[in-house]
This record gives sequence, C-alpha cells and structure tokens, in this order.
Amino acid sequence: MQLATDSADFATGALGMVELVLSYMNDRSKKYYSKAECIEYLNHAQQKIAGLINRLHRTHFLTSATTTVVAGQAYYSFPADMVKLAGLELLEDSADTTGKRLVEVPMKDRRFYELLAAANKQADYDFFFIAGTTFKIMPNAESVVSEEMRVHYVKRLAALVDNADESEIPEEYHELVCLDAARRGFIKVNRTNAQLETMWGEGVEVMRQALDQYSPQREMRVEPDWGSYGPGSQLWDQFIGAEVD
Repeated sequence: MQLATDSADFATGALGMVELVLSYMNDRSKKYYSKAECIEYLNHAQQKIAGLINRLHRTHFLTSATTTVVAGQAYYSFPADMVKLAGLELLEDSADTTGKRLVEVPMKDRRFYELLAAANKQADYDFFFIAGTTFKIMPNAESVVSEEMRVHYVKRLAALVDNADESEIPEEYHELVCLDAARRGFIKVNRTNAQLETMWGEGVEVMRQALDQYSPQREMRVEPDWGSYGPGSQLWDQFIGAEVD
C-alpha cells in the first residue's frame, strides 16, 4: 500500500496509508489531523512494527554493505541505517562470496589483541572492536591492500515521505502499521478506541504466529543472526507488554 493517494472520495477505494489512518480516526476531511501528522504517526508506527518483527525474526531486514580497506586506516564507519550488527567479514575482492569472518573483541580487551597482533607481526586482519558508530580492525593495514570488508547488519527502514513510497514492512502488515498510527493519533484528543485496540492486538498476534513459521528455530528460539540463539517468545511478550493483553 502506498503512503498516500490524496483522494478525497473514499468511495472510489483509492486509499493510501494516510487515508486509511484518517478513516480509522473518523477524520476524512482532515479537520483535526493533517496529512503531515498522519505521515509522522505512520513513520513511528513503521519503526515499531519493524522492531516487533526483529524480535522474532532477526534476519528479516538483514542486509549488507561493503567498503574498501585503506592502507594505514584502522577505523571505519558503520552504515548510517544500521540497527544491529550481524557480522563483519574480509573479502579478497567484490566477487568474493565466502569471506573471512572477523571476531569481535570487547573494547576493554582491545589492548591485548593489539599487542598480540603486533607481536605476531600479522598481515591478516583477525579482530575488530566497536567504538560508537565506528569499528577498528586489528591489525590495521600498513601497506597498499585490495581487500574489501562486508558488514552484515539489520537495517533501519527508510522513512515514508512521498505519496508513492511503500513501506518495507510486508504488505500483509501494512494495515497493522495504520492501526498503530491511528492509536497514536488518538493521543492528540486524549482518548482511545476500544475496537481499534482489539484490532491491533489481534493483528499483532496473527503476525507473531506467521513469523514463527519463518524461523527454523520456531517458537521458543529466535533465528540466529550470527551463530547464536536467544529467547524468543519471552522477549516478544516483554516488548509488547500489556498492549496485547
């Protein structure tokens, strides 16, 4: 579903997400809610639904980006849209599909690994540690190199701006985004809508059950993002709390 159609005649069925939100809030004429407000509500709702999806199916929005290793450079920036790091690997070139995984070390132990690398006079990169929105590879390149690094990460979804924009949330859950946006809209008039809350809760449960089927670890585990497991259902319940109760 696209962001908006700017249709004033809802009888034609030409609805975008903005128009659907206005319909839920019973303000088709935009008397109380502007289009800009609805878009703001929708973007907050989109990020919330993306967070719910990430709780149960951690690789759903997984992507990657590459950067060239520069001689003498140790620090590199993470992609601006990164939400969670999944892994970092070194490639011989852009056509390399296997790569060598770099091992993350805690910042408090970085000095040990820096000295270890120096003592062994390593030419290859084995470790990295995270420093805010950057990371340092060890040892850093001292001569001209041709390698590239690939960062695997869960991305932050792009904001919806233009009418033709479509959310990267799976289309079957676009209504859920609109429902949450309408719930936010009702905060403006200091009231709630019981039917809207029921529809929201039912929609979240349907999405949860569907996402369980994507993950090979099923209900009580989350899909591994880089070779590890973690609790699934309990985290989900804690995240959405009383909203679905």
